[in-house]
Amino acid sequence: MLLVMVKYDVFEKLGPIVGIPEQYNRPETYSKMLQYIGLKSRHESSYQKFQEFLLLLQQWEIHYQTILNVRAKYAAKEYRLPKEFTDRAPGFALYQKYKESFHLITQVVPAIATPQVKETIPAAPVLTGVN
Repeated sequence: MLLVMVKYDVFEKLGPIVGIPEQYNRPETYSKMLQYIGLKSRHESSYQKFQEFLLLLQQWEIHYQTILNVRAKYAAKEYRLPKEFTDRAPGFALYQKYKESFHLITQVVPAIATPQVKETIPAAPVLTGVN
């Protein structure tokens, strides 16, 4: 708030440019805006890592569905199953906790980038008719 009060004349001129309605053209508004920008900058890498975690959970879900399909195929009535066959899958609690957050996933560039191989097509020879 102190920073805004010191430079309030600048913020007051900036308000109409960025589309701040007249009733919100006050120091509290600009203070909240600066706080938001600071928090977004501070937690940007954490949010990126959280999205990568959600992508991993989505991939885990595919494998979990495979486990469920195998379990459904081999019923305990027909087969002698080991105890581990009916145990809860590792990671299930994490999946349950964060599955409602899948809507937050955006296109994330992974932290470890894999080089893309560019396919090159050899150029066709130019026929000139002269040896």
